[in-house]
Amino acid sequence: MELIKHNTRPSLFRDIWGNIFNELEFNDTNNANPKTNIRENESNIIIELMLPGFNKEEVVIEFEDNELRIYSNLNDVDENEEQNYIRRSFAKLGFNKVFRLPNSIEEKKISGKFNEGILSVNIPKTSKNKIRKQITIS
Repeated sequence: MELIKHNTRPSLFRDIWGNIFNELEFNDTNNANPKTNIRENESNIIIELMLPGFNKEEVVIEFEDNELRIYSNLNDVDENEEQNYIRRSFAKLGFNKVFRLPNSIEEKKISGKFNEGILSVNIPKTSKNKIRKQITIS
């Protein structure tokens, strides 16, 4: 793998505009995009989502047609004008993540665990022995 080096040299554009762009918040106000880790070992695929502030009752996991869907329809946007925010940087927003899974999983054994703001979904692989065969070339 070839690494791409990050340019750390000073830039006039970055010096002038960098702080302005860092101060602006370009957010999709309708959906959140939780950070996700996907790991795999010989017997499982593990998907982890970082969901701080959520509890397990607010998150739904569904599996259909080899797609695992994890979502929340929660939107913590106050309709109440009396809150009078000067700045609002966070809110609980709904999200929708879909993962296409291989055919070689045991869908009836998929399980989820929620601990300290991290949702961990364990997806067992089938234990069918893979046959390896050498083919003679004629």
